[in-house]
Parts: sequence; C-alpha cells; structure tokens
Amino acid sequence: KETPANLFSSLLDRGADPNLRGRCRRTALHCAAYTGNLRGALELIARGADLEAVDSWGHTPLYRAAFAMVAGKGNRLPVIEALISAGATPDPPGPRDVALKAFLLRARELGAPAATTGKILRALDLR
Repeated sequence: KETPANLFSSLLDRGADPNLRGRCRRTALHCAAYTGNLRGALELIARGADLEAVDSWGHTPLYRAAFAMVAGKGNRLPVIEALISAGATPDPPGPRDVALKAFLLRARELGAPAATTGKILRALDLR
C-alpha cells in the first residue's frame, strides 16, 4: 500500500523536484508539515526540500505545522522539532512567533513532553 511517505520517496526516486510548488505556492514540505507527516517531512528534508520556502501568504513549513496545532489538527511537535533540527528558522519576530510560543506553552499544559516543547522554545529563542 502506498502511504504518503512512500509516495514522496517513489516520486523523488523518479526525479521529482522536492521544491515543486502547487496550489497557493505550497511545497510538499508545507503539506507534510501541516498534516504531521513526520516520515514524509524527513524524506523531503533529506532530499533537499527548502526549509524556508514561503507560500502565497508568506508561510513557511514550520509555520504551517504550528498553525495546524493551533487549529486543533493534532500533535505536530515531532515535525516542528524535525524542521528546527534541520535548520528551519522561525518567521521574523511578530504575531506568528507569539502565537507559536503561546501554543507550545499550552501544549505543555496539555501533556506534551516538557523536554520537547522546551527544546523547541529554546530553538526559536522565544523563552
């Protein structure tokens, strides 16, 4: 059975551009980050996906992952951590950073591992 991560690998093995843009100028990494597809995100990162790609609204994959969490789409901390570990940087200081910090602190209150949320907050230099 094809899973999204297998599909990413299959397409990339056949020469697909990991930075190809689709609707709203989003890349596959934007989609993997938003849906919480850690395996797919890691595959795309390993194949050279642009961590700082911005969509039509100026959102990066990191922001899309954080937005999905804020919107109640589920836990995206593993994808956020993978993006930051690979070198993704947060958007410039402003409302988005404040929203991400507030959400990560709320995620900690809801039981997300403090080590993970703390690592992300430190990486974002938002503490």
